[in-house]
Amino acid sequence: MTPPESGCYVAGLKLEGARWDLSTECLAEGLPRRVYEAVPPVWFRPCILPDAAKEVQAVLQAKHLEASREDSGGGGGGGGGGSRGGNERVDALLAPAPPSVQERNPLMYECPLYLNSKRGRAGHIIDVRLRASEDLGPSHWACRGAALLCEADE
Repeated sequence: MTPPESGCYVAGLKLEGARWDLSTECLAEGLPRRVYEAVPPVWFRPCILPDAAKEVQAVLQAKHLEASREDSGGGGGGGGGGSRGGNERVDALLAPAPPSVQERNPLMYECPLYLNSKRGRAGHIIDVRLRASEDLGPSHWACRGAALLCEADE
């Protein structure tokens, strides 16, 4: 598999409480007596949603300032020129999300991705947007507790 231009592919995830239907490219009811279903590789592509951009900008700038202080030996001063160049680097990291991601599609289920089947708050990694069918919308999968797992108890 060729690496993507940005982000990464993650293979080996399992889906609990649902399955991924390759023919319709959306969530479907799980097969009988199957707790976990394999999911095709998922492309994680970093982007910033408009409502989170300011918060992420502040965090990245703070980290850049901290790194600049460490590089210059920690002392204050040191002119503003380096900081300005750093801000340009930070701005370049904040690629806006493509329109398809920014739009709120009513058929997208915000599927939680957990480290393992314990599903604790500490094990929650991110929510992944998965397409639901028109007859079984996102609320159906939320009631089912459908979730992606990095490690399943098989």
